[in-house]
Amino acid sequence: MNSGDISTTAVQQFCSLVQNAKGKTVATLVQQALSHPNVFVFEELLNLPSVQQLAEGPDKPTLELLKVFAYGIYSDYKKASAQLPQLTPNQESKLKKLTIVTLSTERKVIPYLDLLQQLEIDNVRELEDLVIECIYQGIIKGRLDQKSKQLKVEFAIGRDLKPGDLETIIHTLESWSKSSDALLELIKNKIEFAQTYQTTVNEKKKDFDERLEVAKLSVTENAHAHHEFPGMGEGLEYDDRRKKGARKGARKGKGPSSIFMM
Repeated sequence: MNSGDISTTAVQQFCSLVQNAKGKTVATLVQQALSHPNVFVFEELLNLPSVQQLAEGPDKPTLELLKVFAYGIYSDYKKASAQLPQLTPNQESKLKKLTIVTLSTERKVIPYLDLLQQLEIDNVRELEDLVIECIYQGIIKGRLDQKSKQLKVEFAIGRDLKPGDLETIIHTLESWSKSSDALLELIKNKIEFAQTYQTTVNEKKKDFDERLEVAKLSVTENAHAHHEFPGMGEGLEYDDRRKKGARKGARKGKGPSSIFMM
């Protein structure tokens, strides 16, 4: 069973227990879920009516803490820590791991400095141990580049959505869909233009080839005619020269009669 299946099974077990519980027992079960090493998604638990009812009683801070674990990060807890239950060591470690997950969904390369600041950790070795635990548990995939002091991320699990995030995602997807439609239309027009252009080129090539064949045939026929009547061209040229000479003599007053009179 992989880490995702283990996490799902653990969440379902807590949900089953919480559904039939009330009041303080619900708050206790929520605290146990927050401490459980294999529970990293909380939406299913958060949406249970018995958990939502905590907002109407003295255990409301536990509900608010659950919301931080569902879609918040460690700095969110620190800002509101005065109104929230104190974290156990296991809960603090888990919330820091969830913070690493969130940062890993936003960037593929995270400098140690950013991680140290976000997690409020002073010791690089402690930071690296925490990241290694995240990788071992399968909530992120990546490697530590100790030389460059960076975490290089390949994968991170998805976290629960904040209220309003779904509408933002839908709007983003709609915008992406419209952009994709416009791009597809542009590609379609380009393809149609290319097809029309290719058709025109093919027609011109066909016309050129036909004209070339006619020209080749004409040259071949003329060559055959010259071969069959080799002196015809020269005789015609001689007749033309003789006629020109006669016309030239006539212009000078020398017709055929004057020649014979001499």
